[in-house]
Amino acid sequence: MRFPKYVYAIRHNVTNRIYIGSSENVDRRLRNHMCDLRAGRHKIEDMQEDYNKYGENFTFTVLDTVDNWDDRNKEYKWMEAYQSHIRGVGYNYKDKKFHHPANIYVDFCGERVLLSDLAKISGIPYGTLHSRVVTLGWDVERAVNFVGGTTNTMHKTTGQKLRELRGRKTKAEVAKLLDVSYSSYDKYERNERVPSDDVKRRIAKLYKCNIMAIFFH
Repeated sequence: MRFPKYVYAIRHNVTNRIYIGSSENVDRRLRNHMCDLRAGRHKIEDMQEDYNKYGENFTFTVLDTVDNWDDRNKEYKWMEAYQSHIRGVGYNYKDKKFHHPANIYVDFCGERVLLSDLAKISGIPYGTLHSRVVTLGWDVERAVNFVGGTTNTMHKTTGQKLRELRGRKTKAEVAKLLDVSYSSYDKYERNERVPSDDVKRRIAKLYKCNIMAIFFH
């Protein structure tokens, strides 16, 4: 890989769908895109479809610079930021490199985690979780709880895990350490209330556990 490279975006002004790419020469890369569209041979069918229907109605923007090897995944971070890998939202739905487990990060319980790590900890097959979150665009926590409930009925509830982690401490002691009311903590253990993301992080820090391992069920 040669540097510098530039991360660019091509957005359709009518459908608002977006393509994220990278190139050492963005002007030449844009010309290549437009040449393929004009010839009706662009490899991305949705982009070609929008061009055929609305004409040459695109906006081109340089988003970022890739200066070294450590920054090589910036392109995928921008794809994720714009969700351009989701068909209907963007044009990168065919990008195989993005869909590689090493490149997909998601927000779960207020933390940024690899989707592959989340699958491993939750016990859900990676392909199943990927199809719900990336292909179908489900909310991550919804996918984890829904798919987990259908694939493994042996998971302990959050309340059971909290009771085990608490050990010999009283509920009042733990509530004080977490800076929450006794009644709130009591409802967490009885599965009557879900802690906020901030409280989830405090619980994970208190017990020195991975937040996903506690709150997935």
